Amino acid sequence: MKFGLGRAHIKVEGVNLVRLLNNLKAQGIVISKIIRQESNCVEMQIPYEYLPHLIAKCRELCYTTTILSIPWYVRLYRCIFSHIGMVSGVFVASIVIAICGQLCLGISVQCSDKELEDSIQQYLSADAVLWHAKSNIDCVSIEQELLDEFEEISLLDISFRGVYMIVNTTLATPPIDTEVDEGGAILAKADGVVTRIHLVSGTAEVKVGDVVTEGQVLISNYYIDRLGERVECEAEGTVYATKWYSATVDFAINTIEYTRTGECLVETSLSFLGKEIPLGVPVDLPQHYDVEVVKQPFGETALPVYVIFTQYYPTTAVEVTRDFESQREALIYEAKELALSQCDESMVVDQKHTISLVGGVYFVTYYLSVDRQIS
Repeated sequence: MKFGLGRAHIKVEGVNLVRLLNNLKAQGIVISKIIRQESNCVEMQIPYEYLPHLIAKCRELCYTTTILSIPWYVRLYRCIFSHIGMVSGVFVASIVIAICGQLCLGISVQCSDKELEDSIQQYLSADAVLWHAKSNIDCVSIEQELLDEFEEISLLDISFRGVYMIVNTTLATPPIDTEVDEGGAILAKADGVVTRIHLVSGTAEVKVGDVVTEGQVLISNYYIDRLGERVECEAEGTVYATKWYSATVDFAINTIEYTRTGECLVETSLSFLGKEIPLGVPVDLPQHYDVEVVKQPFGETALPVYVIFTQYYPTTAVEVTRDFESQREALIYEAKELALSQCDESMVVDQKHTISLVGGVYFVTYYLSVDRQIS
Protein backbone atom coordinates (compact mmCIF):
# COMPACT_ATOMS: atom_id res chain seq x y z
CA MET A 1 0.00 0.00 0.00
CA LYS A 2 1.27 3.44 -0.90
CA PHE A 3 0.92 6.15 1.70
CA GLY A 4 0.59 9.72 0.47
CA LEU A 5 1.80 12.93 2.03
CA GLY A 6 -1.66 14.33 2.50
CA ARG A 7 -3.49 16.82 0.35
CA ALA A 8 -2.71 20.38 -0.64
CA HIS A 9 -5.41 23.03 -0.94
CA ILE A 10 -4.78 25.28 -3.97
CA LYS A 11 -6.49 27.95 -6.10
CA VAL A 12 -6.11 28.09 -9.89
CA GLU A 13 -7.06 31.11 -11.99
CA GLY A 14 -7.34 31.18 -15.78
CA VAL A 15 -9.63 30.52 -18.73
CA ASN A 16 -11.00 27.12 -19.77
CA LEU A 17 -10.30 25.48 -16.41
CA VAL A 18 -12.24 22.39 -17.51
CA ARG A 19 -9.37 21.54 -19.85
CA LEU A 20 -6.94 21.60 -16.91
CA LEU A 21 -9.14 19.43 -14.73
CA ASN A 22 -9.59 16.88 -17.52
CA ASN A 23 -5.85 16.83 -18.09
CA LEU A 24 -5.18 16.13 -14.41
CA LYS A 25 -7.83 13.42 -14.32
CA ALA A 26 -6.31 11.78 -17.38
CA GLN A 27 -2.98 11.60 -15.58
CA GLY A 28 -4.60 9.74 -12.67
CA ILE A 29 -4.43 12.66 -10.21
CA VAL A 30 -7.36 12.43 -7.81
CA ILE A 31 -8.94 15.85 -7.36
CA SER A 32 -11.37 16.47 -4.52
CA LYS A 33 -13.41 19.31 -3.01
CA ILE A 34 -13.59 21.32 -6.21
CA ILE A 35 -15.19 24.72 -5.57
CA ARG A 36 -15.71 27.16 -8.43
CA GLN A 37 -15.35 30.67 -7.04
CA GLU A 38 -15.80 32.43 -10.39
CA SER A 39 -15.85 31.45 -14.03
CA ASN A 40 -12.08 31.74 -14.19
CA CYS A 41 -11.21 30.73 -10.59
CA VAL A 42 -11.50 27.36 -8.89
CA GLU A 43 -10.31 25.93 -5.54
CA MET A 44 -9.49 22.24 -5.13
CA GLN A 45 -7.46 19.69 -3.21
CA ILE A 46 -4.89 17.33 -4.78
CA PRO A 47 -2.34 14.89 -3.32
CA TYR A 48 0.67 16.84 -2.09
CA GLU A 49 3.13 14.70 -4.04
CA TYR A 50 1.53 15.91 -7.31
CA LEU A 51 1.75 19.59 -6.35
CA PRO A 52 5.06 20.30 -8.21
CA HIS A 53 3.67 18.62 -11.36
CA LEU A 54 0.47 20.71 -11.15
CA ILE A 55 2.39 23.97 -10.70
CA ALA A 56 4.61 23.15 -13.69
CA LYS A 57 1.56 22.24 -15.80
CA CYS A 58 -0.22 25.50 -14.83
CA ARG A 59 2.81 27.55 -15.79
CA GLU A 60 2.95 25.74 -19.12
CA LEU A 61 -0.73 26.57 -19.75
CA CYS A 62 -0.40 30.13 -18.36
CA TYR A 63 -2.58 29.56 -15.29
CA THR A 64 -2.04 31.39 -11.99
CA THR A 65 -1.61 29.01 -9.05
CA THR A 66 -1.95 29.95 -5.37
CA ILE A 67 -1.19 27.46 -2.58
CA LEU A 68 -3.74 27.99 0.18
CA SER A 69 -2.52 25.29 2.57
CA ILE A 70 -0.26 22.24 2.74
CA PRO A 71 -0.14 19.38 5.32
CA TRP A 72 1.10 20.47 8.77
CA TYR A 73 3.92 17.93 8.90
CA VAL A 74 5.26 19.24 5.60
CA ARG A 75 5.27 22.76 7.06
CA LEU A 76 7.03 21.44 10.17
CA TYR A 77 9.65 19.71 8.05
CA ARG A 78 10.29 22.89 6.07
CA CYS A 79 10.54 24.95 9.27
CA ILE A 80 13.03 22.53 10.83
CA PHE A 81 15.08 22.30 7.65
CA SER A 82 15.21 26.10 7.27
CA HIS A 83 16.32 26.54 10.92
CA ILE A 84 18.59 23.51 11.14
CA GLY A 85 21.29 25.45 13.02
CA MET A 86 18.94 26.63 15.76
CA VAL A 87 17.30 23.20 16.02
CA SER A 88 20.72 21.56 16.37
CA GLY A 89 21.65 24.07 19.06
CA VAL A 90 18.43 23.41 20.97
CA PHE A 91 19.01 19.66 20.68
CA VAL A 92 22.59 19.91 21.97
CA ALA A 93 21.51 22.30 24.76
CA SER A 94 18.76 19.88 25.78
CA ILE A 95 21.28 17.06 26.04
CA VAL A 96 23.64 19.25 28.12
CA ILE A 97 20.79 20.33 30.43
CA ALA A 98 19.63 16.72 30.80
CA ILE A 99 23.16 15.63 31.74
CA CYS A 100 23.74 18.55 34.12
CA GLY A 101 20.32 17.94 35.68
CA GLN A 102 21.67 14.62 36.96
CA LEU A 103 24.67 16.27 38.64
CA CYS A 104 25.09 18.14 41.93
CA LEU A 105 26.29 21.63 40.93
CA GLY A 106 25.72 23.52 44.18
CA ILE A 107 25.23 23.17 47.94
CA SER A 108 22.74 25.22 49.99
CA VAL A 109 23.01 24.90 53.78
CA GLN A 110 20.06 26.11 55.89
CA CYS A 111 21.32 26.87 59.41
CA SER A 112 20.51 29.57 61.98
CA ASP A 113 24.20 29.76 62.98
CA LYS A 114 26.11 31.54 60.19
CA GLU A 115 29.52 30.32 61.38
CA LEU A 116 28.31 26.72 61.56
CA GLU A 117 26.69 27.10 58.14
CA ASP A 118 30.04 28.14 56.61
CA SER A 119 31.80 25.22 58.32
CA ILE A 120 29.30 22.70 56.92
CA GLN A 121 29.62 24.30 53.46
CA GLN A 122 33.42 23.95 53.56
CA TYR A 123 33.20 20.39 54.85
CA LEU A 124 30.89 19.29 52.03
CA SER A 125 32.97 21.10 49.41
CA ALA A 126 36.08 19.29 50.65
CA ASP A 127 34.11 16.01 50.54
CA ALA A 128 34.03 16.26 46.72
CA VAL A 129 30.24 16.30 46.40
CA LEU A 130 30.10 18.89 43.61
CA TRP A 131 29.97 17.67 39.99
CA HIS A 132 29.07 14.15 41.08
CA ALA A 133 25.97 12.32 39.85
CA LYS A 134 23.13 12.68 42.34
CA SER A 135 22.42 8.95 42.09
CA ASN A 136 25.97 8.22 43.29
CA ILE A 137 25.75 10.49 46.38
CA ASP A 138 24.88 8.60 49.56
CA CYS A 139 22.82 11.18 51.49
CA VAL A 140 22.35 8.89 54.51
CA SER A 141 26.11 8.42 54.86
CA ILE A 142 26.75 12.18 54.52
CA GLU A 143 24.09 12.94 57.15
CA GLN A 144 25.80 10.60 59.61
CA GLU A 145 29.21 12.14 58.84
CA LEU A 146 27.91 15.62 59.55
CA LEU A 147 26.22 14.54 62.82
CA ASP A 148 29.51 12.96 63.94
CA GLU A 149 31.59 15.96 62.85
CA PHE A 150 29.41 18.77 64.27
CA GLU A 151 28.11 18.26 67.81
CA GLU A 152 25.99 21.43 67.55
CA ILE A 153 23.58 19.67 65.15
CA SER A 154 20.73 17.58 66.57
CA LEU A 155 18.69 16.91 63.39
CA LEU A 156 19.76 16.86 59.76
CA ASP A 157 18.06 16.30 56.42
CA ILE A 158 19.66 16.24 52.96
CA SER A 159 17.65 16.39 49.76
CA PHE A 160 18.05 17.58 46.18
CA ARG A 161 16.20 20.46 44.53
CA GLY A 162 17.16 20.70 40.87
CA VAL A 163 20.96 20.72 40.69
CA TYR A 164 21.35 21.87 44.32
CA MET A 165 21.94 19.76 47.41
CA ILE A 166 19.76 21.22 50.20
CA VAL A 167 21.02 20.65 53.75
CA ASN A 168 18.48 21.51 56.48
CA THR A 169 19.81 21.54 60.04
CA THR A 170 18.37 21.88 63.53
CA LEU A 171 20.71 23.01 66.29
CA ALA A 172 20.93 21.09 69.53
CA THR A 173 19.70 22.89 72.67
CA PRO A 174 22.39 22.70 75.37
CA PRO A 175 21.20 21.60 78.82
CA ILE A 176 20.74 24.33 81.41
CA ASP A 177 22.91 23.53 84.40
CA THR A 178 22.38 25.14 87.78
CA GLU A 179 25.56 26.93 88.77
CA VAL A 180 26.94 25.53 92.03
CA ASP A 181 30.14 26.64 93.76
CA GLU A 182 32.78 24.24 95.03
CA GLY A 183 31.14 24.16 98.45
CA GLY A 184 27.81 23.02 96.97
CA ALA A 185 25.91 26.33 97.26
CA ILE A 186 23.78 27.68 94.40
CA LEU A 187 25.09 30.94 92.94
CA ALA A 188 23.35 33.69 90.99
CA LYS A 189 23.96 33.50 87.25
CA ALA A 190 22.83 37.09 86.62
CA ASP A 191 22.03 40.38 88.34
CA GLY A 192 18.50 41.29 89.36
CA VAL A 193 15.89 41.88 92.05
CA VAL A 194 14.59 38.65 93.62
CA THR A 195 10.88 38.03 92.98
CA ARG A 196 10.39 34.33 93.83
CA ILE A 197 12.23 31.60 95.74
CA HIS A 198 11.37 27.91 95.53
CA LEU A 199 13.46 26.19 98.18
CA VAL A 200 13.70 22.37 98.10
CA SER A 201 16.66 21.78 100.41
CA GLY A 202 19.34 23.98 101.93
CA THR A 203 19.08 27.52 103.31
CA ALA A 204 18.03 30.56 101.30
CA GLU A 205 20.55 33.38 101.70
CA VAL A 206 18.34 35.98 99.98
CA LYS A 207 14.70 37.03 100.22
CA VAL A 208 12.15 38.55 97.86
CA GLY A 209 13.06 42.17 97.08
CA ASP A 210 16.82 41.72 97.58
CA VAL A 211 19.16 43.04 94.91
CA VAL A 212 21.64 40.32 93.92
CA THR A 213 24.67 40.32 91.65
CA GLU A 214 26.12 37.58 89.49
CA GLY A 215 28.09 35.04 91.57
CA GLN A 216 26.31 35.82 94.85
CA VAL A 217 25.23 32.84 96.99
CA LEU A 218 21.47 32.26 96.72
CA ILE A 219 20.99 28.89 98.49
CA SER A 220 23.56 27.36 100.83
CA ASN A 221 24.10 23.62 101.19
CA TYR A 222 23.03 23.28 104.85
CA TYR A 223 20.06 23.73 107.13
CA ILE A 224 19.59 24.27 110.91
CA ASP A 225 17.74 21.48 112.65
CA ARG A 226 15.37 21.93 115.55
CA LEU A 227 18.27 21.57 118.00
CA GLY A 228 20.05 24.49 116.38
CA GLU A 229 22.70 22.28 114.84
CA ARG A 230 24.04 22.91 111.33
CA VAL A 231 23.42 19.94 109.03
CA GLU A 232 25.13 19.63 105.64
CA CYS A 233 22.84 18.80 102.68
CA GLU A 234 22.52 19.27 98.96
CA ALA A 235 21.49 22.77 97.93
CA GLU A 236 18.45 22.50 95.71
CA GLY A 237 15.91 25.09 94.57
CA THR A 238 15.21 27.86 92.10
CA VAL A 239 15.38 31.63 92.44
CA TYR A 240 13.73 34.12 90.08
CA ALA A 241 14.59 37.79 89.68
CA THR A 242 13.62 40.75 87.51
CA LYS A 243 15.94 42.81 85.40
CA TRP A 244 15.30 45.93 83.34
CA TYR A 245 16.39 46.05 79.71
CA SER A 246 16.30 49.26 77.70
CA ALA A 247 16.90 50.55 74.19
CA THR A 248 16.97 54.12 72.83
CA VAL A 249 16.38 55.55 69.37
CA ASP A 250 16.99 59.17 68.44
CA PHE A 251 15.09 61.44 66.05
CA ALA A 252 16.69 64.69 64.87
CA ILE A 253 14.23 67.43 63.93
CA ASN A 254 16.60 68.92 61.36
CA THR A 255 18.56 66.41 59.35
CA ILE A 256 20.26 65.85 56.03
CA GLU A 257 18.67 63.35 53.66
CA TYR A 258 20.03 62.11 50.38
CA THR A 259 17.57 61.98 47.48
CA ARG A 260 18.10 60.46 44.06
CA THR A 261 18.97 62.79 41.18
CA GLY A 262 17.18 60.67 38.59
CA GLU A 263 20.36 59.28 37.01
CA CYS A 264 21.12 55.55 36.94
CA LEU A 265 24.48 53.86 36.36
CA VAL A 266 24.42 50.13 35.64
CA GLU A 267 27.14 47.48 35.92
CA THR A 268 26.49 44.02 34.49
CA SER A 269 28.12 40.76 35.54
CA LEU A 270 27.62 37.03 34.99
CA SER A 271 27.34 34.73 38.03
CA PHE A 272 28.15 31.00 37.79
CA LEU A 273 28.62 28.71 40.80
CA GLY A 274 29.10 31.67 43.14
CA LYS A 275 31.70 33.44 40.98
CA GLU A 276 30.98 36.76 39.24
CA ILE A 277 32.44 37.68 35.85
CA PRO A 278 32.22 41.44 35.05
CA LEU A 279 30.72 42.35 31.68
CA GLY A 280 31.64 45.71 30.22
CA VAL A 281 33.58 48.63 31.74
CA PRO A 282 33.07 49.51 35.46
CA VAL A 283 31.22 52.79 36.00
CA ASP A 284 32.67 55.82 37.82
CA LEU A 285 30.74 56.01 41.08
CA PRO A 286 29.70 59.35 42.62
CA GLN A 287 30.42 60.23 46.26
CA HIS A 288 26.89 59.42 47.46
CA TYR A 289 24.57 56.90 45.84
CA ASP A 290 21.93 54.21 46.42
CA VAL A 291 22.50 50.76 45.03
CA GLU A 292 20.06 48.07 43.91
CA VAL A 293 20.97 44.60 42.68
CA VAL A 294 18.75 42.65 40.28
CA LYS A 295 19.54 38.96 39.72
CA GLN A 296 17.93 37.18 36.77
CA PRO A 297 18.39 33.63 35.39
CA PHE A 298 20.43 33.46 32.20
CA GLY A 299 17.87 32.04 29.76
CA GLU A 300 15.64 29.03 30.36
CA THR A 301 18.25 26.60 31.71
CA ALA A 302 18.65 24.41 34.77
CA LEU A 303 22.26 25.55 35.17
CA PRO A 304 22.92 27.98 38.07
CA VAL A 305 23.88 30.84 35.71
CA TYR A 306 22.58 34.34 36.46
CA VAL A 307 22.93 37.83 35.02
CA ILE A 308 23.41 40.42 37.78
CA PHE A 309 22.52 44.06 37.17
CA THR A 310 24.00 46.41 39.78
CA GLN A 311 22.19 49.74 39.56
CA TYR A 312 23.75 52.85 41.14
CA TYR A 313 21.52 55.88 41.73
CA PRO A 314 23.49 59.13 42.45
CA THR A 315 22.04 61.12 45.36
CA THR A 316 22.28 64.71 46.53
CA ALA A 317 22.09 66.13 50.07
CA VAL A 318 18.89 67.97 51.03
CA GLU A 319 18.20 69.58 54.42
CA VAL A 320 14.87 68.35 55.79
CA THR A 321 12.78 69.41 58.81
CA ARG A 322 10.86 66.43 60.15
CA ASP A 323 7.69 66.18 62.25
CA PHE A 324 8.23 64.10 65.39
CA GLU A 325 4.55 63.62 66.21
CA SER A 326 3.88 61.85 62.92
CA GLN A 327 6.69 59.41 63.73
CA ARG A 328 6.08 59.03 67.47
CA GLU A 329 4.41 55.59 67.41
CA ALA A 330 6.88 54.20 64.89
CA LEU A 331 9.83 55.33 67.03
CA ILE A 332 8.29 53.82 70.17
CA TYR A 333 7.78 50.54 68.32
CA GLU A 334 11.36 50.59 67.03
CA ALA A 335 12.75 51.16 70.53
CA LYS A 336 10.55 48.33 71.86
CA GLU A 337 11.80 45.91 69.22
CA LEU A 338 15.41 46.78 70.06
CA ALA A 339 14.73 46.14 73.74
CA LEU A 340 12.98 42.84 72.97
CA SER A 341 16.02 41.68 71.01
CA GLN A 342 17.90 41.59 74.33
CA CYS A 343 15.48 39.29 76.17
CA ASP A 344 12.67 36.73 75.90
CA GLU A 345 9.32 38.44 75.25
CA SER A 346 7.41 35.67 77.05
CA MET A 347 9.21 36.60 80.29
CA VAL A 348 8.34 40.33 80.23
CA VAL A 349 6.32 41.38 83.29
CA ASP A 350 6.37 45.17 82.92
CA GLN A 351 7.19 47.77 80.28
CA LYS A 352 7.23 51.53 79.80
CA HIS A 353 8.80 54.24 77.65
CA THR A 354 10.08 57.81 78.00
CA ILE A 355 10.53 60.65 75.49
CA SER A 356 12.97 63.54 75.97
CA LEU A 357 14.09 66.44 73.76
CA VAL A 358 17.73 67.53 73.96
CA GLY A 359 19.26 70.06 71.55
CA GLY A 360 16.82 69.49 68.71
CA VAL A 361 16.98 65.68 69.04
CA TYR A 362 14.21 63.49 70.49
CA PHE A 363 15.34 60.44 72.46
CA VAL A 364 12.78 57.63 72.77
CA THR A 365 13.72 54.99 75.36
CA TYR A 366 11.77 51.75 75.94
CA TYR A 367 12.13 49.74 79.16
CA LEU A 368 11.25 46.06 79.71
CA SER A 369 11.18 44.29 83.04
CA VAL A 370 11.93 40.56 82.66
CA ASP A 371 11.34 37.87 85.25
CA ARG A 372 13.72 34.95 84.73
CA GLN A 373 15.46 32.19 86.62
CA ILE A 374 18.89 33.20 87.89
CA SER A 375 19.83 30.08 89.89
